Amino acid sequence: MKSVLGIPGHIDLIAYLCIGWVGHFFDQPELETAGWRRRLPLADLVHGESWDGACDAPLAGHLDAFQEAVAAGRVPDSG
Repeated sequence: MKSVLGIPGHIDLIAYLCIGWVGHFFDQPELETAGWRRRLPLADLVHGESWDGACDAPLAGHLDAFQEAVAAGRVPDSG
C-alpha cells in the first residue's frame, strides 16, 4: 500500500475505524488523551491520490467546518 500511494518508508500506517454509528464523541481525541499528540487540522491529514497530493480547497473548507462543528459539540448533519 505504501508504494501504491507513494508513502515514505519512515511513515507508519495506523488506522482507527468506526463502522456504523458511534455512541458518543469524546471531548478530546483518544490519542490526544493518551498523550500521543494534539489534534491536527483534518485538511493536513487528507491527501489527494498520493502522499504528496494536497487536499483540494473545497474539500479542505468542508473538513475545516466539520472539525469546528465537532469541537463546538455539534454533530454535523450527514445529509
